[in-house]
Amino acid sequence: MHVIRNAGRGTSDGKYINWLTITDNVESVVDDVVLIRSNSMVPSDIPIYRYIYDCKTGEVVKISESTEADKAS
Repeated sequence: MHVIRNAGRGTSDGKYINWLTITDNVESVVDDVVLIRSNSMVPSDIPIYRYIYDCKTGEVVKISESTEADKAS
């Protein structure tokens, strides 16, 4: 499963959408891991990889904070 977030602010069509902004990317990844891992349809032996892609720099950062969230679920 890929969880990809994109701002999508390239057109004026977006002005009518209530954008749900993410204020803390790391916390958002941790929340996603907990949500995915707690789903009974996701086997516990399937790994969940956690990265944030920075659109400005092209950098991909591994999020280690969510490792504990994955184990706790």
